[in-house]
Amino acid sequence: MFFVNDGLGYLLKLLQPLWNAGSPPDNLTLILFENNYTVVQTTNWGNLTEATFSGYARQSLQSWATPAFNSATNQWSVTEVPRSFVSTAAGPTVYGWGIVADIPATNQLLMAANFPSPITIPGAGTVVGPILPSIIDQDLS
Repeated sequence: MFFVNDGLGYLLKLLQPLWNAGSPPDNLTLILFENNYTVVQTTNWGNLTEATFSGYARQSLQSWATPAFNSATNQWSVTEVPRSFVSTAAGPTVYGWGIVADIPATNQLLMAANFPSPITIPGAGTVVGPILPSIIDQDLS
């Protein structure tokens, strides 16, 4: 998974005051995308086509755990609860997922990832997931 350039700055600005106040972010949503696109660091919302299959809806991310530090790996991380999407009819192939700041009149893509293999949706009851949204800070020193 990559933090896209636009998303990294926005995410840090969004989360820093919220975490300091002890509040989780309340406008982040998990999305799926259905175009065959490989996520790179410069990916933005315009590169992705949001999924449209029957039963699909964005999932609000409001259950972030308390950030934790792993001294063995020198990494901070925070995770959300695992999320899954279930189709109610056949649909397109989905290629990955992303986290979007769901702001009225705009979609700020914060991060995105491709699935290891595309997931086809042949009919009702197809499960896409579980997806575990997480943020891991890498020590690059």
